[in-house]
Amino acid sequence: MFLDKHRDSGLPDYSNIPPLFSTDSVKEAKVGRQRIGIALRLFAECVFRLNPGGVRALLQSRPFSKGEGNSLSELQPAMGTCVPAEEGAQLKLSKITLRQYLSMAAYLVDEAYDLSKQNKTSEMTREQGRLYA
Repeated sequence: MFLDKHRDSGLPDYSNIPPLFSTDSVKEAKVGRQRIGIALRLFAECVFRLNPGGVRALLQSRPFSKGEGNSLSELQPAMGTCVPAEEGAQLKLSKITLRQYLSMAAYLVDEAYDLSKQNKTSEMTREQGRLYA
């Protein structure tokens, strides 16, 4: 859905959308697998927010292609910034798994953006209704 909507257009400014995942949610997770899943979502959301155009380019590239390699190189600075800050923390992901988490982050942040626009429009409509009542 994200690629269909933004294939050739500019991307919105997602900076006003609150984070969907937090480091607190990782710490609160009781089960190791759950903790890892939340940490990966947090990582992917961070990478997307730092470079949404680079994530889009990666998702538009064919797996295992030169374009994919170029897109991954472009995302390296964001990925380095987004690795959890715990001492010795490492993330080992296959390219396919990385694509999966980045596409999920792109979709979720973009949906949150759309919902925030709808809510603002609803608030404006209610306010206009009060003005003209």
